[in-house]
Amino acid sequence: MRTTLRVAASLSIPFLLSGCVESSGGDTGTGSDPEGSPAAEQADPGAGGGVAERGERGGPEDAEADGEPVLEIGGVKTEATAGDTVELFTREVTADQDGDNMSAQVDWEPRLSLTFTAAEREGDDVTFHGRASYLLDDGAYTLHAKDFTVLVPNGESAKEAAGFDEQYEEYLSDQGGKLVTLTSAEPEQDFAVTVADVPPEDDAQRHDNGTTGRYVQYETPEELWGHEVQAPQDYVPGRLCYVEGDGWHDVPLFDFSNVPCG
Repeated sequence: MRTTLRVAASLSIPFLLSGCVESSGGDTGTGSDPEGSPAAEQADPGAGGGVAERGERGGPEDAEADGEPVLEIGGVKTEATAGDTVELFTREVTADQDGDNMSAQVDWEPRLSLTFTAAEREGDDVTFHGRASYLLDDGAYTLHAKDFTVLVPNGESAKEAAGFDEQYEEYLSDQGGKLVTLTSAEPEQDFAVTVADVPPEDDAQRHDNGTTGRYVQYETPEELWGHEVQAPQDYVPGRLCYVEGDGWHDVPLFDFSNVPCG
């Protein structure tokens, strides 16, 4: 099933840390840093969208059984695991989680996988196509149009900008609507979301690998299975570089998934 929703642009809305935070987690084979590592501590919180201001959002449905969450969560991580894939992970609560000696070795379990297949332009609009997979046997998970953000460089240099978000214009939905609802009966579904009024790619900004420094970003819900997502404990950049076209690029990931490619 493929569901498409047109969304419109919003100019330079400051990002709220409660919506997208970065605090590095365990190794998933993507070059991310263990909790407590120097690189994790120095990571720029980065863009995450004013998700609290977006209204209706996606996320877990039927998240409780007999009045209890179907998952007991001690932390959340949403990051690029491949050049075309963003995954949402959770970890269990640890006995010494609130202490100073929490182990850097954390077992992360994938709960949601989003694999993008194309970013097609038609006029002023860019439609992102992909495949979503829900990796739990209980409950359901909804993708909503407001869960996605396009980030376009605004020309502000990293040295002059106050933070990651100051270097980008963000484009997001101003309309409501669910894209897909994933369940144990239908855990994998195609989705598509159309972002309107995205400026054309600028060849003057194009790197040797074909990218132009633009990102599509999945915004982690502010609450997941009873867990409130907070900085800096939760690391959720959730972004990928994209290049417009009827397929997806093959640019490898950088070492740190908060800036997954050039």
